[in-house]
Amino acid sequence: HKMIDGLYLLNMKGDVLITRLLRNNLSSHIPNTFRINVVCAKVVRSPILTLNGITYIHTQSEDLYLLAVTQQNAD
Repeated sequence: HKMIDGLYLLNMKGDVLITRLLRNNLSSHIPNTFRINVVCAKVVRSPILTLNGITYIHTQSEDLYLLAVTQQNAD
């Protein structure tokens, strides 16, 4: 079964507003990695990004990002 390991609600600066960890195996660096690779990126090519075995799935609505992450294969 594929499962989301964590959900984050972030503002446009990448600051975490709400976190819901569904599994305790996630690094505390997840929001910072998302901020560097998506929020601060000049061009975001896809709403799905895989880095170092973690898949980041995000959507943006007005001034918020909803981010789901999983360490399982999300293909």
